[in-house]
Amino acid sequence: MDNNRYILNELNKGIKMGMDSISNVSEKVQDDRFKQDLKYQYDEYNKILNEVNTELTRFDDFPKELNPMQKAMGWMGVEI
Repeated sequence: MDNNRYILNELNKGIKMGMDSISNVSEKVQDDRFKQDLKYQYDEYNKILNEVNTELTRFDDFPKELNPMQKAMGWMGVEI
């Protein structure tokens, strides 16, 4: 059961990093079609995130927040 919690928490973190990256990129994108694609992907990540968090609550666990270093590493990868 601990492996399940660990995997769900890692999925949670990865999804949040992806969503943060999409948000950062979206602010800089000028092409409307590309912005729509990014919004679609963001919404899909959000659906998966909700499923992961639902599963975490089944294990009496709560989603962990990204630490500032993880967020910074995500931002460094999307600088345009």
